Amino acid sequence: MDWNTQFDRSLIEQGCRFDEDLHALEDYDLLLQVWQHTRSVSSGRVTAARAGCPTGKSDPLTEPAAVDQAVAAAFEKWRTRWQGTQWADIARSWAERLAESERRSRLLQHRLDQTSAEADSQRRLLAERDIELHQMKQQMDQTSAELERSRRLASGTEASLKRLQQENSELAVREASLQQALQALYVSTSWRVTRPLRLFSRLLRGEWR
Repeated sequence: MDWNTQFDRSLIEQGCRFDEDLHALEDYDLLLQVWQHTRSVSSGRVTAARAGCPTGKSDPLTEPAAVDQAVAAAFEKWRTRWQGTQWADIARSWAERLAESERRSRLLQHRLDQTSAEADSQRRLLAERDIELHQMKQQMDQTSAELERSRRLASGTEASLKRLQQENSELAVREASLQQALQALYVSTSWRVTRPLRLFSRLLRGEWR
């Protein structure tokens, strides 16, 4: 553990020191000794951190069996030194921590349930959107087909209109030609000469008025 805290020399005079009989957790054991004689104040930030082992040495607390052995040794040292009130404080502290852990667990479970419910709602919404998109695609395909049919019909109608316009133009030309021929007939000498005959023919048919 890297220390950046200074202790009063009186704590050493009162016997606070690293226990060489402990092969692990000796730093926590020192803190327990200090707390027997003075109070600690939380600074609200990390002031000490456990450093890694030197190169070539193994950490004694990397194996579960070693952790259990170290905890058992530290507990055996302190179980006869703590008074009933201290044990009660420890029990109360652990009970409070357990209650807080349970509260946080319930809160996390509640948030998880909410998130799960929201996820289910989103999945249902996405499924509905997929159905709507599928229906819209079908409608678009149907509209495209109808539009294509309308285009073909319009193309056929346009062709028919052009054909009728062409026929109308041809008829107009023929009419103009006939009008010219008729006009030429009216002004011709034979038409004027045969006028009495036409009048007589109309009298015989009773068309004269």
